[in-house]
Amino acid sequence: MDNFFPETRLPETETVPGVFPGVMSWWQGLYGWLVNVLATTIAYSIIALFSPQTELFNILSWFTQRTVHLHTATIIIQIIIAAGLYQFEYVVHQRLIRAARR
Repeated sequence: MDNFFPETRLPETETVPGVFPGVMSWWQGLYGWLVNVLATTIAYSIIALFSPQTELFNILSWFTQRTVHLHTATIIIQIIIAAGLYQFEYVVHQRLIRAARR
């Protein structure tokens, strides 16, 4: 992404050509996994708080219409949480760029 949008790159970071990715690339990959794990954990925790225990752990309820709505709600919650975490990272990144250019 930095090659196509160089204005989003921190001023003091240099790109070194080669096969091994740079530190920012490692950070973006790690943050992607972190967002996935956090969003999933928080979404299932929220669903577990508001759902009866028998519905969550009953194997036969996986095929009922109610469970389909439960999984849809979980996915929607995951997307909202992931969007919030990525927005947080974007704001921090923009603040670092502004601070580095001063």
